[in-house]
Amino acid sequence: MTVQPTSHDVLVREVELLRAKLSEAEQALVAIRNGGVDAIVVEGPEGPQVFTLRGADHPYRILIEQMNEGAGTLSADGVVLYANRRLAELLDLPLEQLIGATFRLFVVPSDLTLFAGLLEQGRSDRSEGDIMVQSAHGSAIPLHLSVRRLPEDSVAAVCLVATDLTERKRREDALQAAHDRLEERVADRTEALTRANQELRASRAEAVGSMEDAQKARRAVEEVNRELREESARKKRTAKALQRSEERFRMLFEGTVL
Repeated sequence: MTVQPTSHDVLVREVELLRAKLSEAEQALVAIRNGGVDAIVVEGPEGPQVFTLRGADHPYRILIEQMNEGAGTLSADGVVLYANRRLAELLDLPLEQLIGATFRLFVVPSDLTLFAGLLEQGRSDRSEGDIMVQSAHGSAIPLHLSVRRLPEDSVAAVCLVATDLTERKRREDALQAAHDRLEERVADRTEALTRANQELRASRAEAVGSMEDAQKARRAVEEVNRELREESARKKRTAKALQRSEERFRMLFEGTVL
């Protein structure tokens, strides 16, 4: 035999159900007032519909999501509590997998000490520095990190802003390569000028030696010419002396014959 519930029992159950729904509604309203709700799902004729609640911080959330830098919040031990999509893109990881991960796992081993120092200093004030991270697919990415302390009532300890330095590093590397090539060209040109100066000095020394040889030869020729002139003058004097002797001899001979 089945006992049918009385109208009183039905009313009591309906009252309890209404009280439970009222309690849930009051809790939802409190959460909405306190900013604990970002969106509401409403069942409609076409299925569930999501309505986003826009509070005073909504423009700032849009700014964080649209910025070109990666941004996130970390716990005291470096666990990612929040991250924008840009930070997930930099680390080449789905956003839902990045949330809850330990950020230092992406830092290359050689920069772990530097990152720990940035996090430690950021928990008390603020810090900045360049580190190298490795994406989920193994790509090395240079980042400039800016870490700053959050209010004590916040769940997270620090906020982090990461700027991709890949393009800047590429320009710096290209500039360094151009500088190195210029240094090589300067070194080559300096070496060429040094060789040219050495050859010029050697040519000058050779020219000076040639001039000295020419001067010696000229002096030798002049000396030979002087000796020839003196010899010619002696011959002339000797010829004149012979001529006078002959004339004198002839005069004596003629006088004797007469």
